[in-house]
Amino acid sequence: MIPASEILAHIQNGAEYDHIIVKGDLDFSSHPSRNGNQKDAIIRINDSIVEGTLYMNGLDFNQSFDFKNTRFKGDIVCSGSHFHKEINFSGSQFYGSSFFGPSKFSQMASFRNVSFNGIADFSGSRFEGTADFHMAKFNGPAYLERSIFSGSADFGDARFNSTASFDRSDFSATCSFEQSSFRGPVSLKGSQFDGQTRFGNSRFLHDADFSKAHFNDKADFMLCQFLGGADFGTTFFNGKAVFSRDEFDDIACFENASFGKDANFTLTYFKGQARFDYSKFAKRSLFWRSNFSDSACFRSAQFGLNDDYTGFKWSRFLQHADFHGAQFYGVADISECIFEGNSEFSNVRFWDLASFWKTRFNRPLNLSNSEFAGDPNELERRWGGVADFSFAEFLDNINFFNTQFSGNAKFDNTRFSGYVLNWPYIENSFKSDSATYLSLIKNFSDHGQYGEADDCYYQYRRLIQSETSWWQWSKYMDMLAWLSCGYGVRSSYTFFSAIAILTAFGILYSCRTEHAFLNKKRFTSRLLESLSFSLIILISAPSDMYPYGSKKYLRFMSQNKLLVIIERISGWMILILLINTLSRVMIRY
Repeated sequence: MIPASEILAHIQNGAEYDHIIVKGDLDFSSHPSRNGNQKDAIIRINDSIVEGTLYMNGLDFNQSFDFKNTRFKGDIVCSGSHFHKEINFSGSQFYGSSFFGPSKFSQMASFRNVSFNGIADFSGSRFEGTADFHMAKFNGPAYLERSIFSGSADFGDARFNSTASFDRSDFSATCSFEQSSFRGPVSLKGSQFDGQTRFGNSRFLHDADFSKAHFNDKADFMLCQFLGGADFGTTFFNGKAVFSRDEFDDIACFENASFGKDANFTLTYFKGQARFDYSKFAKRSLFWRSNFSDSACFRSAQFGLNDDYTGFKWSRFLQHADFHGAQFYGVADISECIFEGNSEFSNVRFWDLASFWKTRFNRPLNLSNSEFAGDPNELERRWGGVADFSFAEFLDNINFFNTQFSGNAKFDNTRFSGYVLNWPYIENSFKSDSATYLSLIKNFSDHGQYGEADDCYYQYRRLIQSETSWWQWSKYMDMLAWLSCGYGVRSSYTFFSAIAILTAFGILYSCRTEHAFLNKKRFTSRLLESLSFSLIILISAPSDMYPYGSKKYLRFMSQNKLLVIIERISGWMILILLINTLSRVMIRY
């Protein structure tokens, strides 16, 4: 055991001790030296015990300072000091509070494997060399706010068992918190990271606040676990952002966050709310195989600002998914997803392909006021349309109110089980196979949407007709069905067909009259007589109803026996078509 006064008495010539016990306070700041506050000698006390307080306020240490593997039972008071050479506290234990801020460390500062059992305060400190806190244990509050790390900062495998604050700190070089554990609240609000930042495999057992931070290089949070809230609101990720295989047990807030490079959330598990409202993704963003157990909100988010890919492929949304007002500038891959809750895609703009291939919607999907505005020619050539809903399943209602498609939308092998609302907004872009058309028609009928069922059936028959070769007899039968009755769902077509037949036969009757064209006035009168006769024949009315007398009626009959038979048969056929069409349109069972 050595008294502290004995060490201080020899401090000018240097102090080097091993395996000692220092009795009393080591007050370097009150002990005079030849150069005032400057300490020019080496100070080394290793593998020892300091029972009192260590005072080093406002001093300049021009030589190395080494207290490796030493236990400090009192406080460390080192505010405003400047360490020009290496400082080494590796393996040491601080039982009291440690006040190092605001100090300056010009070269390496090693606190590797140190245990801070009281307050650890480095607020406002400047680390110009490497700051080594690898495997350090902060059992009390850790304050490092407004600190500057000009060299690399290593907090890998560190344990923060209480509050940890790095607010508004600057990390100019590589920064590592890999495999660290934060048992209390941690805040890096407003901090700036200019080099690569690694938080991989870290655990946050309480709230973590990264709001308004700037990551100017790669930010790696892979395999992290956030048991409390995680706040990355208004954070700037100017390098790659990696959050793959993370677990967010509470709210994950990325509102107004900006991702300048690729953002990777692959295989991430969001157990609490996931909030990405108004966030911006300039490059590729990946949410492949992610799981959203609570509500997922991407309202007014912007994806792929540089026309890059956005992928939610294989993801699962167990609650409400809200993409209202979002914009996808590149390919939007939302294929093979499962939406267990309501899905809100209203007012969304897709500027490239939107793929919902094989996606299942168990609850209502709202696409109202959305726009699929990709280049129709380019996307038709590459993908077959501007939107792909092939093999998708809509097990509840889907709303297409005011939805706009710049080109075709594929619905091959798509299943509809709920109401399909506002069909007219999509019918001109709807592109599908026969089985899906027939299934959709049945779905409309089952839900009492008979008008939509008729419109869909009419469109389906027109499509079949257009695809049939002119060399096939069925094409001409389809054309006859189209013109005569609109495939059985357009009664107005039957009326127009009747008028066309009446007019055609009326002209024929008139033309067969001798000298009918010699006098214009006579021709007009004769045409009216012919049309009236044609009407009587078409509807099989009694001859007494002919307004121009029985004599003219009999003359028309004798001159046009074959035409009369043909027109009368046509009239019967028109009547049959009209009855069938009206019964189908007006009587539903």
